[in-house]
Amino acid sequence: MQQTSLKELVEQKLEECGKVGLHLGCGDVRLDDSSMINIDIRETDVTDFLADVTEPLNIEEESVDRVEAFDVLEHFSQKEINAVLSLWLSYLKQGGIIVLRVPDLIAIFTETVKKKLPFQTAQWLLYGGQA
Repeated sequence: MQQTSLKELVEQKLEECGKVGLHLGCGDVRLDDSSMINIDIRETDVTDFLADVTEPLNIEEESVDRVEAFDVLEHFSQKEINAVLSLWLSYLKQGGIIVLRVPDLIAIFTETVKKKLPFQTAQWLLYGGQA
């Protein structure tokens, strides 16, 4: 993967689409929206830009219209969550949107109690890769 600067990717999406969004912690999922830049710490077939989403990205504050992160927050400790969310919110333009998906606690607990979901799997779903 050629590592174009994130600033250049943001400018390119703005020019092409009139808006730009960040799909943080994209993993193997490419959103069906051409304005989104897929960012992950590991390279996958869908990653547009490699970065640790807990660290400041090299873009201007208030420069994107949308930030999306699905099943990412559970990978951070409670001590990190406020800083991570503040960082992600800083990227949003005035009136921008942040979309987050986190694990469904009730469904995980229900399936674990019914013994349909192994405890280790439930633990990983709730806490991600935290040590």
